[in-house]
Amino acid sequence: MTEEDFEKIARMVKIYYPMCENLFTTKTAVSLWYMQLQDIPLNVAMAVMNAWVSTHNSPPTVADIREMAADATNEGPIPDWTEQYAVVMKNIRRYGFYNVEEGLAALDGITRQTVERIGYTTMCVSETGTHKEAFRRIYTSLAERAKNERRMPEGQLRALESLKKRPEPQTATLKNINKEGEKNEAEDNKK
Repeated sequence: MTEEDFEKIARMVKIYYPMCENLFTTKTAVSLWYMQLQDIPLNVAMAVMNAWVSTHNSPPTVADIREMAADATNEGPIPDWTEQYAVVMKNIRRYGFYNVEEGLAALDGITRQTVERIGYTTMCVSETGTHKEAFRRIYTSLAERAKNERRMPEGQLRALESLKKRPEPQTATLKNINKEGEKNEAEDNKK
């Protein structure tokens, strides 16, 4: 979407939510919002805004718009852990203990990652209650991370990833501290 397109959306928000008259009063505010939403196609942004004003009494935040746009343009919302747990249990009944590769291949994305972390065979042989809580915790955590990544603009996601890849800054080690201490001690002895 272009900046002019976004200005139309900003006017739309001001019209639908007159109580928030201060929301887009400066060029800086418009520019900051645009910077966060520019990667969303205009047709998606308009559909999101039309859906939002139909169902909400207050204006959307950047995060609200990004979430609805991600749900609209991806495969939809990420399924709830209970739905996926039922899929896994059905899968285990179908493929059983001896067909691990086929069982895992039938799972996708977050569900597969969750089962791999617990262990497919572990889920096959343990009692339901034992791994159900572990499945819930792991799946919920992975789903939240995936949801946040889907909402984020590609450029921001890459920038965050690059921060993870930077080498850690050099910290003073005990060996370096001792060397500095020895130097200082030698200089003091010369005096």
